[in-house]
Amino acid sequence: MPGSGGTERLLRFAIVVGHNKVAKGAQALSPISKSEYDFNSVVGGQMSVEGGHYNLETKVFFRQPGLSYSREIASAYEAVASWGAECAVELHFNSATPDARGTEVLCRQGSAGAHVLASYIAEEIHRALGFDLRHGGNGVKIVGRGERGAGSLYALDNVPTVIVEPFFGSNPTECLKVAALGEQVLALSYLRGVRDWVTARTA
Repeated sequence: MPGSGGTERLLRFAIVVGHNKVAKGAQALSPISKSEYDFNSVVGGQMSVEGGHYNLETKVFFRQPGLSYSREIASAYEAVASWGAECAVELHFNSATPDARGTEVLCRQGSAGAHVLASYIAEEIHRALGFDLRHGGNGVKIVGRGERGAGSLYALDNVPTVIVEPFFGSNPTECLKVAALGEQVLALSYLRGVRDWVTARTA
């Protein structure tokens, strides 16, 4: 359940919108018809509005264009660290062939905290969307250094960080369902996953 509105300390949760306002990432099919950046800017904004109901202090961070790829990511996560985030989620969606499908959440190798965070978020996305969980049915993809997404996942040693890929923007069936449910469904599923991770960590 969302927070009771008492005096419990709010955990600082950073929301990083993937890509940037110039290089916007993959484009989802109709009826979403938005890039990763545009779609997830909406999701991140809704997470920021709702975060307090889940005992989370949220802040949205954007990657800035005009830098090298590695510097763009490093700069964003330096801002995350300066703010004092205790965990971070970077927002994306997948794109491949029209029949590629399912949900995955990426985390770094060797971080138990990030792995558990990824598991809780994957479970909540699956509950919200009902899409198959990839990678053996748990939806968690462990990323080694040098692999896709590693720049973000390994940016901060002491801040559990995950990348969410809830659906394939190249899959017409998945796009139809996500568009019908709306961005808020995803926003709330991410918040619930983080809340569940915090609850399990402090139990």
